Amino acid sequence: MSRRSVRAGHAIIAPDRGIEHPLNPCSIRQLFRRAAALMANATGRTGTLVGLAVLAGCTAYVARPIDPVQTEAAFRQRSFGDPRLQAYIAANAPPDNPTGPGRFGFGALTLVAMFYNPDIQAARDRVGLASAAEIVAGTIPNPAIAIGPSHETGLAGTGFLNSIVGPTFDIPIETAGKRGYRMAQARHLSAARAYDLLNARWSVRGNVRSGLVAYLAATRTLALRQTEESLQSALLALLEKSLAAGQAAAPTVFGARAAVLDARLAAKVAGSAVIDAKSALALALGVPASALDGIAIAWPGFDRLPDSAGVLLDDTRKTGLLDRADLQAALAFYAAAESALQLEVAKQYPDIHLGPSYQYQERANFYTLGFSIPLPVFDQNQGPIAEAAAQRKQAATQFVTLQEHAIQEADRALAQYVGATSALADVDAALTLARRQEHAAQRLFDTGQGDSLSLGAARLQRALTERGRLDALVRAQTALGLLEDAVQRPLGGEAPLPPIPLAPVVDVEGAT
Repeated sequence: MSRRSVRAGHAIIAPDRGIEHPLNPCSIRQLFRRAAALMANATGRTGTLVGLAVLAGCTAYVARPIDPVQTEAAFRQRSFGDPRLQAYIAANAPPDNPTGPGRFGFGALTLVAMFYNPDIQAARDRVGLASAAEIVAGTIPNPAIAIGPSHETGLAGTGFLNSIVGPTFDIPIETAGKRGYRMAQARHLSAARAYDLLNARWSVRGNVRSGLVAYLAATRTLALRQTEESLQSALLALLEKSLAAGQAAAPTVFGARAAVLDARLAAKVAGSAVIDAKSALALALGVPASALDGIAIAWPGFDRLPDSAGVLLDDTRKTGLLDRADLQAALAFYAAAESALQLEVAKQYPDIHLGPSYQYQERANFYTLGFSIPLPVFDQNQGPIAEAAAQRKQAATQFVTLQEHAIQEADRALAQYVGATSALADVDAALTLARRQEHAAQRLFDTGQGDSLSLGAARLQRALTERGRLDALVRAQTALGLLEDAVQRPLGGEAPLPPIPLAPVVDVEGAT
């Protein structure tokens, strides 16, 4: 009689006996009892060790609920006086940072944004996810073990005749370098996410710069508007005295009154613009707007602009267009797409599954070694290969498109900067002339050769020209910021970008 049998439904098929009767409930109970005993005897210590090895590699689940009340409170408590922030600023203090308590320049504000802005943490989380994907890609498939005891019964349920027990293994073996291609794809994606983090750092820096420009422009505009209102009111008072003395026409006084109302309204609008700019700057920093209360902001670089000719000849523009973080990320995504295509091509070659088994029956040991391999008869993985090839082509197109847009952005921003600096030079000449006129009117007034109306008009003209000069400066600073964003290089003499803090300030899962 053969010692091997194969289960088929509820019947036992023995090669030399044919199909025997189905199992009844009594024999089923007996079967499970005998199977438990045989498995214990057959596996014994080996089964215990396997179980311990499996459990030893398990990771325990830890609940991390999100508490919206706690996260809101943590955000509202962010301040410039946080000791961790102060230590980070002290370790990376920019050379142009203003000294003194409560004073922050562009470099220090950039450090605050690197510390608090949530976009940095979101990019850092994507890096962590890509790193975890590398672990997944490098995982070797686990072997499988199956233990299926079977029994041969006598005729008419006369009891157990033979018992067969033993494990059967399935050991998968990947072929054609699939694991290597999978790991290469994961590494390229991880590199892309690392560049994504650098790109986020530059974006945060650019948002801080544009927010700072807007805030300084708003505060200076408010001061100039208030000065204009004061000068318009003084000029109106002089005209009203002249009207009372019969030395001025009524339409002139009416026009001066309208100008005072316009100046007063413009000052109120400028005050609202300061509040809006303060909120926008706080958003770029990642802090509540109240955190800026009592903070003195000074940026010497706001009034200093690099020469447009120097920017034109600066090789860093070309180097920056090659080293942009988003372009490097696009190249890494293309490399990942190429590895994905290699992986799909390798999948044309099937994996091998080794199937060694062991059986024990009536004090006899039986060993077999078999293997299985899928037959690529109907599917040669052509669909996934075509899809991966299309994705690689798409990644190449995305890189070329992004590079072209970067070049166009740099060229457009450079043209805007050249035009803005030229306009600023013209306004500077006009402001010089207005200051000379004011000085001449003051000298005539002091010597008794001029009147108060002429002096007031000269002062008002100088104030209006100063506001025009501020508008031209803001346009030039905005164009310079766009040019820096296009090449991702500081062009205004600021310090290079600081390192990203190693740990998040607030854990969104509830830990602070």
